[in-house]
Amino acid sequence: MFFLNYNKSLKNRSIYKNNNESKNMNTNKINENEIKLKEEQKKQQELEKAKKIHEQKQKYVLKELKKKVLQIKGFKNKYCKQINKKINKKVYSIIPLNIFHFWHDLELLPDEIKKNISVIKLQNPEFTHYLYDISMCRDFLKNNFDEDILYTFDKLASYKHKMYLWCFCILYIRGGFFIDTKYTCHAGFKLLELTDKEYYCKDENNINLDLIVSLPNNPIMNKCIKEIVINCKKSFYGTNELEIIKNQLITCFFHEKINKITLVNSGNIIKNYVTNHNILYKNIDYKDYYTELWNKVECYNYPILKYNTRVNLSKTINTTIFNEKYKFYSGSPTIVLSPYHKNHYIINIRYINYTFKKTSNNDKEIINKPNHFITINSIFEVDENFNKITKELFLDDISIYDETTYNSILYKGIEDLRLFKFCDNLYYLATTFDEKTQKMLISSDRIVFNPVKYTLNKNIIYPTFLNECTTEKNWSFFDYNNELCIVYKWFPLQIGKIEYDSNELIIIDIKYNIPDYFKDAKGSTCGFKTHDDELWFVIHKSQSKGKFVNYQHFFAVFDLNMNLLRYSELFKFENYKVEFCMGLIIKEKENGCELIMSYSLMDTQSIVCVYDMEYIKNGIKWYKIV
Repeated sequence: MFFLNYNKSLKNRSIYKNNNESKNMNTNKINENEIKLKEEQKKQQELEKAKKIHEQKQKYVLKELKKKVLQIKGFKNKYCKQINKKINKKVYSIIPLNIFHFWHDLELLPDEIKKNISVIKLQNPEFTHYLYDISMCRDFLKNNFDEDILYTFDKLASYKHKMYLWCFCILYIRGGFFIDTKYTCHAGFKLLELTDKEYYCKDENNINLDLIVSLPNNPIMNKCIKEIVINCKKSFYGTNELEIIKNQLITCFFHEKINKITLVNSGNIIKNYVTNHNILYKNIDYKDYYTELWNKVECYNYPILKYNTRVNLSKTINTTIFNEKYKFYSGSPTIVLSPYHKNHYIINIRYINYTFKKTSNNDKEIINKPNHFITINSIFEVDENFNKITKELFLDDISIYDETTYNSILYKGIEDLRLFKFCDNLYYLATTFDEKTQKMLISSDRIVFNPVKYTLNKNIIYPTFLNECTTEKNWSFFDYNNELCIVYKWFPLQIGKIEYDSNELIIIDIKYNIPDYFKDAKGSTCGFKTHDDELWFVIHKSQSKGKFVNYQHFFAVFDLNMNLLRYSELFKFENYKVEFCMGLIIKEKENGCELIMSYSLMDTQSIVCVYDMEYIKNGIKWYKIV
């Protein structure tokens, strides 16, 4: 029994052992499989990792290649600008990325304008932004243009007119955008969208200059610059304040293209009416002083002549005419070389019975306006230092009338009397009322200076072409080939001769080769013949708008055949709105020549000044005839 159980136990143990061994073998196989699986998984992970790294490397390489391709393409087409990355909007840009602004004084730059410029900079970082003031503009013009441009810039009185001239000049040289500082960018608009071509802005039937987009060397800018120079030279005003600068763009260059301009000014918005995009909006309104300057005819600056000697002959007198008392104010003087004494001069002074004051609304507001406008004249002789050597005598041109006839004459007396020395004789030209035609005409005759009594013959001269609408004034005597002649009109130059036997004026010559600078020129002095065989005149121009007026003068120099040699810029004597010159003498001295000129200020101051000839020739601008 024992052996049987023992054998059974051995058998069971053997079976158990075999089972354990089998189980262990299975476990080992499982472990081996797991290890193999893990190893395979690890290898797979490593492969996948390597694959990912490879793919990432490929992506990186591809990305870099794309960058290089884009860089190469961008290098080949650097003017292709991206406006909006989200929708990949691009524009082919040909306009230089410059934005120019102007304010006359950067130290006085208003906060609102600073904000406008900051917004434009923030929305358009691709551009280079420039802000110029007056001195910077002047330096730019001085360094990049000839003296005529700089002269024009200085002559323009308005900051706005100066700004537009500089604007055209800097766009012509550098190209880009000009944006007026009262505008800022509309939200979201990129100015890059306006760099594909040149743009101008239409304002009804005019051009709005608040936004200009231009290439360098734009012929339109160049033409505008030249027109402004011409306008400034002539002191051109036109029919409104826009014509000096702005209307040149219309009348000269845009009249055929005005309806094709895509940018329009609509209220305070500048927009592209084709795309309907708002571009700029105006959020500042500052006063346009140039309109006020235009209304007061003060758009230009003029040089004031520098004298060596100034003699003030101004005075007032009180007198009685037909039992009525009057106060007279000395006005326009005329000075001439004395035919009787070497280095002496004869002076005639016009006196008027009214005076002016300048107000904010009127340059010549008459103080205590009289019932009758009366002129009386005086004459006297002075030495070379302008000291009186004869008594001042008054012309008696009143006693020839009775009181009724005298009071019926609107303008009484002889006005704007000019004296002229010819062949050692004195002649006069003056404006006076003609009872026959009931008009203001010219009176002229020979005059003999008498230190005891002042008389002259009132002798009306009738032009052979006189018509019922003609009034006459501002004739100028001169020596024309040893004949006493007059300049009747300056443009074209019309030369006349007075036939004293018949009291008629005939035109003997017309010269058409006179620059249009002489349009609207008048008077002023008689021609003075120099030792160099030149004829010198002082001529005047004037502009008027309503109750405002402005007088300027210029020299004109001719040869003895009245061929124009040269002429000067417009100038003033003392910067009064009303100045009138009627006397010119050129005197040879040991150390050079000097000019003596007689003129009035506001019709009620009588002045004689002496000037150095070298200063006149070199101190002001001259234009030569070539």
